[in-house]
Amino acid sequence: MQVRLLGPVEALLDGRVVPIRRRQERRLLAILAMRPGQFHSAERLIDLLWESQPPAQARAGLQAMVSHLRSTLELGRSVEPALLARPNSYALEIAAEHVDVHRFIALVTESRGVTDPGRRIALLSTALGLWRGAALADVFDDVQRARLFPDLDEARLNAREALLDARLVAGQHREMLAALHELISEDPTRERPVELLMSALGGLGRRNEAIAAYTALADRLAADLGVAPGEQIQATYRALLHTPAPEGAGLTTPTSGPAQLPLPPGHFVGRGAESRQLDELFASAAGPQVLVLSAVVGTAGVGKTATAVRWAHSVRGRFPDGQLFLNLRGYSAGRPLRSAEALGALLRGLGVSAARVPVEPAEAAALYRTVVADRRLLIVLDNALDAEQVRPLLPGSAHSLVLVTSRDRLTGLVAQEDAHRLTIGLLPESDAIELLTVLLGDDPRAAERDAIQELAHVCGRLPLAIRIAAALLRDEPGLAVSAYVRQLRQRTIAALAIDDDPSFAVQTAFDLSYTRLSGDAQRMFRLLGTVPGLALPVDAVAHLAQTTADSAHRTLARLASAHLLERDDDRVVLHDLLRLYAGQHSARQPGRPEAYGVLSRLFAWYLVRAQAAGDLLAPGRIRLELPAGLSAASAGFPDRAAALAWLEAEESNMVALIRASVDGPSRAAAAMLADQLRTYFWVTRNSLNWLLVAQAALHASGGRTHLALRASAHLSLGNVYHLTGNHLVAIAHQRRAGQLFRKAGHVQGQAAAAGSLGAVFGDLGQLTTAAACFEHALRSNERIQHRYGIAVMSSNLGTIYAMSGRLRLAVDRLTAAIAIHREDGARPNEAVILNNLGLLRINRGEYPAALAELRAAVRTAREVDMASIEANALAGIGQIHTLRGEVAEAKSALAAARSLADRADDHLCKASIDIAEGSLLQLTGDPARAAATHTRAAEWARSARLPATEAEALVGLAAGVAERTPLLAGASLERAVTLARQAGATVIEIDALAALAEIARRRGDHVEAARYAGEAAHRAGVIGAPLVRARALVTVGHLEGSSRAWQEALDILDALGSVEASAVRALLERPDGRAVGASAG
Repeated sequence: MQVRLLGPVEALLDGRVVPIRRRQERRLLAILAMRPGQFHSAERLIDLLWESQPPAQARAGLQAMVSHLRSTLELGRSVEPALLARPNSYALEIAAEHVDVHRFIALVTESRGVTDPGRRIALLSTALGLWRGAALADVFDDVQRARLFPDLDEARLNAREALLDARLVAGQHREMLAALHELISEDPTRERPVELLMSALGGLGRRNEAIAAYTALADRLAADLGVAPGEQIQATYRALLHTPAPEGAGLTTPTSGPAQLPLPPGHFVGRGAESRQLDELFASAAGPQVLVLSAVVGTAGVGKTATAVRWAHSVRGRFPDGQLFLNLRGYSAGRPLRSAEALGALLRGLGVSAARVPVEPAEAAALYRTVVADRRLLIVLDNALDAEQVRPLLPGSAHSLVLVTSRDRLTGLVAQEDAHRLTIGLLPESDAIELLTVLLGDDPRAAERDAIQELAHVCGRLPLAIRIAAALLRDEPGLAVSAYVRQLRQRTIAALAIDDDPSFAVQTAFDLSYTRLSGDAQRMFRLLGTVPGLALPVDAVAHLAQTTADSAHRTLARLASAHLLERDDDRVVLHDLLRLYAGQHSARQPGRPEAYGVLSRLFAWYLVRAQAAGDLLAPGRIRLELPAGLSAASAGFPDRAAALAWLEAEESNMVALIRASVDGPSRAAAAMLADQLRTYFWVTRNSLNWLLVAQAALHASGGRTHLALRASAHLSLGNVYHLTGNHLVAIAHQRRAGQLFRKAGHVQGQAAAAGSLGAVFGDLGQLTTAAACFEHALRSNERIQHRYGIAVMSSNLGTIYAMSGRLRLAVDRLTAAIAIHREDGARPNEAVILNNLGLLRINRGEYPAALAELRAAVRTAREVDMASIEANALAGIGQIHTLRGEVAEAKSALAAARSLADRADDHLCKASIDIAEGSLLQLTGDPARAAATHTRAAEWARSARLPATEAEALVGLAAGVAERTPLLAGASLERAVTLARQAGATVIEIDALAALAEIARRRGDHVEAARYAGEAAHRAGVIGAPLVRARALVTVGHLEGSSRAWQEALDILDALGSVEASAVRALLERPDGRAVGASAG
């Protein structure tokens, strides 16, 4: 039996939680388990069990509670584990290592005597991994826990600090910064975490930040407690003061990190006072520990963004970790960016892959603060709606400078975040005149000083209006400036009283520029005004205007020269004011609204291309048929890489288009485009945008006329919630998708929903239910002869069979799936299944066949540019060579895998490589590095919610520490068994049981060793896992004191060609012919 107190109180029998429903019984178990073997008087127990006045029959109630708990946990009265009773007292007789609190204490204690940092990290990581939340959380409140067990929380905190100290010694300075900031945020007055932070920053050459950390602590201690920092941290501080600062500190030119600032504006005039204010604000910041937040506010078209970008370029060299720029679309035609979208964009800019960006805004914000915590960044947030939109995007630590532009005054940021507001007003008259003169260049009309001055006044001294006016003058060289001024005034004679209003000036300038356009240019300008705020490619614009690409290029060039749009990398963008203006003109056109036709054509353009790209990404994956008249064949891509590149380039446009159209006449097209994108999101794992699109599709597909579209939206939501670990929500959506597909008579959709449902149940470890779902999906696909669906469901069944130990059936299913994909040319799917089949054959001991399939997986994955699959297959090849003792070949394969994994950003891939490399290190006699590598693999797996992989890594960790730290090995293996059972990973569970048997034998617990070894040997034989059976038989041979089991193990290992055979052969060749430990067995 195991008892867990570091979290909710639990008892485990054979690795499974035994329900103890009554809170008082859990409380009794906790009190007794905290001091194994120690008797507690009935009076003390009654006092602790009843929070208020005990009932009159409390003693009888205690006796009944003891009896019920003994029955529930199948405890004896004398043989351990047992619930013992004496007159007026009770005790729980259980080995201390079977109670997680005592395992935690033992591991921490052992770590104190260890000098090797890798081993200390492994010990402390395992110790802290035993905590599942607040200790005894469901039976005692904070006050009671502090009174009864006062040292628990402090012990955990000390262990966290000790782990960080070990990581510091191991040179993991940068990797530990986020954890240190988190620890400091929990108690800013605790000195040890700050001292560690100072050492880590000092080790990275960031002396100024380290000193600032000390100063912040000293200020806090003086203000809150009236004391000075302790002598130890003062010594660290003095050492930093005597360490020379790196050359050029604070003036580093960025060499890596994001560089997202747009090009600085051309012909920039004025704003000298505003730039000086920003310079002074930046210079007044007291070192790198101060977060500078500046809000640049002003009316539309006044030059807020230009001023901010120009100044940002002037100081970017002072931000060695890069610059971020994000348009928050606060005052654009489309919807403003939500906090989750903005955080996703910032995180991706900081190098976090789309698949790792959390869907929940709070989780995304926490990750963002963690990523930027140790970086010095310049962050420009453009076009903010209000303070609420900005607040989640502010760093949690004070290292960076944030520059916000907005039409709003951002009073909330000024009041609460101490932002410095800088208001950008109209250009002074002299600057407005200079801008006009500069824009006209060597044009003789620039000398018409009076007319130029009047033109600047009529344009309201607004930079946007001035630029448009200058562009028109350049295009009409015969037009005198004074004549142009008269035209401007004549068009607005009735509104002269408000001619200082900036919006009036812009409207006037727009009108004159628009009327001078050709009819084709006017039409294209109007059409662009009906589209949500997108940066459209020229090809899409040509399709909207129903013209050729060459004609579109010429017309767009004319609009750009008139400053009515901007062109960037073959895309066109309208200023939000121009978009509004163009949209107003479009709405005034007679006949059918232009917007409807434009959106219909734009959706058609995206739909055919999205489907063509999806066909290359995942041929045969379910997507609804396009509306009549649309064909993906008209938009082919040369290969899969080109298709993926196009989808990545257009993703933000398609997401914005879908979300802007959910309530209009194009809502069905929006839902259809969302359906087409499901394949892309499945490949890229961008859960944030996937969720936004799926939610929009569900809204857009309401009503009875769009059953299949609504079903597709539920299917997509189920997929993304599964991806993000919200399994119960995913199940609800998949079931609803199946019901709606059934009503719509869409058999392929029903099969897809059943298959997706099976995948969720598989992740939950409910393998029987998962298999039933996959079998139902397989039958549905067979009924409509959908070959892709048949292959995918056969593959899924093979995976489930492999996990549950039905290895022969698994091989059959995977082989059938490969045959279909190979015939149909579905190379990406073929690569995945070849890899899975090769790894399965390793478990079956079929090493030559496994090598052949894994090498084929490498070749196929390389052809279709699937780096993570190629790396996984190479890791499997390395594993086989390790098992056969072929060290050079193993090293070569793993080195190749490692180089691929660095660009794949796949945690499963990285964990698999670490597991294989750890086994190789164990084989070559380096158990300390092996343990550290397996620890890292477990962390990769845990972060990606991969319990089976984490269990496999823990089995490897146990092998690396078994000789020196059997307690750590046993704790790792017990955790591995629990995880493997949760995931339904039978082979890994049996392997962990076999290892547990050997650990128990070495500590002299031969009864437990025999139970584990017997179970492992039997189950491994049943499922056909020869290597695991051989390992278990070795322990059986030791326990039985005979050579029979060893001989069988040797026969198996020789047949496999395993390097482990030599050790067993040595046992059989010993002179005495007896097993070690036989006399005690």
